[in-house]
This record gives sequence, structure tokens and C-alpha cells, in this order.
Amino acid sequence: MVWIGVIIILLTFVAILKKYEVRMVLFASGLLMCCISGQFLLAFDKFTGYLVNSFLVPIIMTAMGYAFVMKMTGCDAHLARFLLKFVSKARFLMIPGGIFITMIVGMALVSPTGAVAAIGPVLINVMLKAGFHPGAIGSVLLLGGWGNFFSVGSGHNALVAEICGKEVSILVAENLVPGLIVLVIMTIACMLLARFMKEDRGYVAQESLEEVDFSKVNYLKALMPVLPIILIMLGIPQVHLLPALSVPQAMLICLIVTMICVRQNPADMVRSFCEGIGVGVRDVVTIIGTATAFTAGMEAIGVTNALIEVMKNSSSIAAIAATFGPLLIGIISGSGDAPTLAFNTSITPYAAEFGMSAQGIGSLAFLTASLGRELSPVSGITVLTAGLVKVSPMELTKRTLGPGILACIVGMIVFLYL
Repeated sequence: MVWIGVIIILLTFVAILKKYEVRMVLFASGLLMCCISGQFLLAFDKFTGYLVNSFLVPIIMTAMGYAFVMKMTGCDAHLARFLLKFVSKARFLMIPGGIFITMIVGMALVSPTGAVAAIGPVLINVMLKAGFHPGAIGSVLLLGGWGNFFSVGSGHNALVAEICGKEVSILVAENLVPGLIVLVIMTIACMLLARFMKEDRGYVAQESLEEVDFSKVNYLKALMPVLPIILIMLGIPQVHLLPALSVPQAMLICLIVTMICVRQNPADMVRSFCEGIGVGVRDVVTIIGTATAFTAGMEAIGVTNALIEVMKNSSSIAAIAATFGPLLIGIISGSGDAPTLAFNTSITPYAAEFGMSAQGIGSLAFLTASLGRELSPVSGITVLTAGLVKVSPMELTKRTLGPGILACIVGMIVFLYL
């Protein structure tokens, strides 16, 4: 039955690459494997079980709800302008500053595409004025697009935290240093590539560029997107300057603070928050549920045990699989969610059996799948960025491929071996 399962899994990924609905494909494949193994109801039980998961679901729903409020009130745009205000004054800071700021906004909004949409128009204008080529600007936005890796509201971080049996805030805090090492190496590579291609100076924009008025930044609004992160991190045991807050508690407290400070219609904010909850359930919770049904089928038909046995014999195989498997699927499919969930629901829970930590291998899979999405010419974030900078998606992929793959290799070293 194992070989039947392998064939079904391969067909599943082919269907995902052909852009069939991911949740439909994952659930159908999981259900088929469960039926072949004689456990007809297992896929249904696993799917519905995750819809009411008391650890994951509140984190995803409140984080997405708060992100929608930030967009509705314009707080995300004020944060972007506030951060760019400092970068715009120093030319040498524009590439590293642009990557870092895109990551900060993405971390606050729990959305790579939302971060590019919020910061892109201003960053592009500032860097074009400084003579940067549009392709170099696009690569800056894409290479900063994995900020949700550091987000306490990320469903992927919540899933890995649940597997490890720890709070998501602790997981994010522990991943901070290795993640920053990856960021620094990737940023240096991006700067060197822009210099080598002579795209970091001398470009003259054909269109007229408006002056960006940084004096209109509302600092209170700029604070709101990162306030939940600040409150959560000040409450972790290593800091303990505030009472420990869960992600849902912090998001709801900050929603009330935003209502008081921003002074827009509270009813509109509540409606926006509820809309975000709905999107969180639709786009995140359901895909985790279907991925769980898929991996339940893998386990029932014997594929999971076979993979674990292979990885037990060689930790290097596990390291390569966690690094380049999600990366390649992300590049080909344009999705960061599907490869992350497929790996972290099927392999990561058994990491200890082949001599690795669940946190290290799970976080690495999340990182490399996210970078795969940024390197993909068919992903939504690449298409959006290409439209903003007026460069083809394939051109952006060529510029980001080198720094992105280097970042994945560095990630494998710091997450699995240091």
C-alpha cells in the first residue's frame, strides 16, 4: 500500500502545481488514502478536529482580524511611512532598510502580500529617486516578504509551537537570532548583486515622481500594528516586564486601544475585525484542516512511517528534505502554505525519531517554503511586486534566486546544526 500512497502524493502535488484548489486536492487525496487503508472516517475526523482546535484557531482568527483593522484604519501605511522616513535620509541604508521594513510590516500584518501593498508604493518612489533600478527595488520587496516568519499571529508558527508544546511567543523569540542571521546574509547578498549588476545607482525614472511627504505620519497610528507584538514579547519569561499575554488576549486588548486612539467609527472597526476573522478561517484554518486530513491519509497508508525510517538512517536526508523540498514546491507552485503544512503535519511531529528537534526542522520548513514563494514567478506576491515596479515576474525571480537559495542554505545550518 505504501507505493499506492506515494503515487497519490505525487499526483496531489502535480494537481497543486496545476493550480487546482489546494484544500480540495489535499482533502480528496487524504480521504482516498484513508479509504484505501480501511479507515473511512479518519480524514473527516481530522479535518473537523482542527476547525475547533483551541490552540491554533483563536490565534489565527484574532491575528487576521487585527490585521484587517490595521489596513482599514490606514495604520499599516503610517507604519510604513514612519520606518521609511529614516531610510530615505541615507542612501546606503535603502536596500537593507527596505528589506527590514518590509519584514516588520509583514510581521505586523501577518501577510507578505499585505506588506508589499502597504510599503511598496512609498518605497518604490523613494528608491527610484535615489537612482535604483526597478528590478533591484522589486527584489528588495520580495526578499523582505517573509516577515510573517517572525509573527506571533502566524498559523505556521502556531502549528510548530503546538507540536513542540510551547507558547508561540516563546517559539518566535527563540527563532529570532537564527532568523536574523539568515536575514543579514541574504541582505548582504542582495546588496552585492545590485552592485555587481550596477543597479544600485544611476537609474533615471521615465515617469515623474511625486515627493513623499513624511511630515504627515501619525505616530500613534504607526505604533498600532506592532503594539500586540510589543506587549506579547514584554510578557515572555525571558523579559517579564508585563504579565504574560496570549496572542488572542494581546490582539483584543490592542483592538480596544486602537478604537480609543485612532478615533474612527468603532462599528466599522468591529466589522473589519470580523471580516478578518472570516478570512482567517477561510484561508488559514481550513487549509490546515485539509492538510491534516492529507497527512492522516499518509500515516494510515504507511507512507509516513516509511519516510521516517529513511530519515532515521541519515539525518542529512532529513535536513535536505526540510530545506529544499518546501523551497522547490514553493517556487514551482507559488504557494508557501501548502509545502509548509504538508511537511509540518507529516514529518515534523516525528523529528525526535531521526535525531532532530521539531522546532528546528519545522521552522526551517516554514522559512524555506516562504522563500520559495518569494522566488516563484507565479506567486501572488511576485506578480503584485512586478506590477508595482513594472518589471516582469521572471526578471524579479532571476534577481532574487541567488540570495534566496543562499538564505535557505544558511537557514539549514543555523536551525539544524548551530
